[in-house]
Amino acid sequence: MKTNQSPAFGRFIARARLVMFAGWSALACSLLFATPQFSETQAWSAGEDGYGAHFVYGICVAADDTILVGTEGRENPATYGDGGPKDLLVKRSTDHGASWGGDIVVENGTYANGYGWGYGQPTFVADGTTTYLFYNGTDKTSSGSTQRIYYRTSTDNGQTWSSRTEITSLWSGNSHDWTVNGPLGHGIKTLRGTFKNTLYLAITHRTGVTSPAEDALYGVDVIYKDPASSTWAIAGEPPISLARGPGEPSIAERANSDLFIVARNVWDSANNPHSRVAGGSDGDSWGNWVNTTSTGLIGTSQVSGGLLRFSDGYHLFSYPNNSGSTTRSHMSIGYSTDGGVNWQTPKEVYSGTANYSDLARDSLGNIYCLYGRDGDNHNVGGSVWVAKFNIEWVTGVAKSTVIVDNTDAGFTTVGSWSTSSGIDGFYGSNYRYSTDALGSSTARWTPTITVSGTYEVYLRWSSSSNRPDAAPVKVVYNGGSQTQNVNQQAQGGGWQLLGVYSMNAGTANYVELTASDTGATIADAVMFQQK
Repeated sequence: MKTNQSPAFGRFIARARLVMFAGWSALACSLLFATPQFSETQAWSAGEDGYGAHFVYGICVAADDTILVGTEGRENPATYGDGGPKDLLVKRSTDHGASWGGDIVVENGTYANGYGWGYGQPTFVADGTTTYLFYNGTDKTSSGSTQRIYYRTSTDNGQTWSSRTEITSLWSGNSHDWTVNGPLGHGIKTLRGTFKNTLYLAITHRTGVTSPAEDALYGVDVIYKDPASSTWAIAGEPPISLARGPGEPSIAERANSDLFIVARNVWDSANNPHSRVAGGSDGDSWGNWVNTTSTGLIGTSQVSGGLLRFSDGYHLFSYPNNSGSTTRSHMSIGYSTDGGVNWQTPKEVYSGTANYSDLARDSLGNIYCLYGRDGDNHNVGGSVWVAKFNIEWVTGVAKSTVIVDNTDAGFTTVGSWSTSSGIDGFYGSNYRYSTDALGSSTARWTPTITVSGTYEVYLRWSSSSNRPDAAPVKVVYNGGSQTQNVNQQAQGGGWQLLGVYSMNAGTANYVELTASDTGATIADAVMFQQK
């Protein structure tokens, strides 16, 4: 068991991820990741602080680009396997993964005479101002085990966590007799559609049957939190398949706002390790499961993976691509350009033994793969690493991402705009604000587009009750312009999708925000990401 302690910075150093080109300053903006980039740092070393294993992982990027990683600290895995005393651990990186702080012990597992509590399966989801950490707790007694699902929240980017809230009652009396329930990996915040800004999380379930294990009736469902609500509810569940037994799911959003899940086939043939199911944008209605082996996810080791929407054009999946072996190995990143229907040749991260993993991306376009390696299938004797790379490293195709901040030369204003850093959630060092009357002041972000193409355009702000709830934003693109209103009282601290637009190379495209007289209008940053 560990005692709680304040995080202290580690000493793992990685090279910077921002590529500076010749003549970069003349672009009046930040041009990111034109060449492949890859590096790794170690998050947990083998046997660190006396733990027998660090196993099952979750990763998340908080509002200020702090990277949060979570794992189970298993005290005696040789005796207890997946059960036993387990502490729930979190580490933070405030330098884009170059170094890691010390353990933040969120839950202490306690055992005596073979019975007690263990906590695991850390699962993050962030809404821009609040980060949620879901996990399960298992109470083992002489009469059996009871498993519960909890969450805690953080509003300071993972430094401190609230008291826990239990949501196990959501599944009381479920029709499948599921009693072993848990989250895994990370959830999502939707970007578009009727259910924009809703939080979704896929949950894995099974019955309490322990022998034979294949009779445990594995399944998944989805929970959600509406942006106007403070509580979580069940959205819906994909069909249960006795032959396949999907579990340990990951969820993502497609370009049309529909959702899809990739899950582990817990008791299917070893040659069919994953299945995909498509659903509507509400998380309620789902189609039938489709085996992914024929669509490019070809690894044969049964283990969950990390699913990530990098952009409308790319979804990524991390998994052991172990080429016919029954040992989990060859951690790889597959990518899809059609919303997870088909997957391209994966890029290998590590060739040795490797097991569970999860994926995240930050505001600069860095991609992070958190994974266990070098131990056995439960990472006993192994360590936990974070691979950091860009989309060009995965695909071999250069994609332009341009960010214009309020401090860049590509940012211009008309009227009165003051500078502040008073409310968190902004990009860079500060933001600008105006309280002028509607129509009298504007802020404009003009990128230097180096490659003509289709771009996703995102706007960022810090939110507060003194912001306008309908600030006009105009996007000028190749062929026209579009104006929409944004509510700056909410959804701060993240990139909010304005739309997808055709843009020509040069400086003819821009985004313009008009100050509203209903509060302090915030002008922070705009990102143009090539699709």
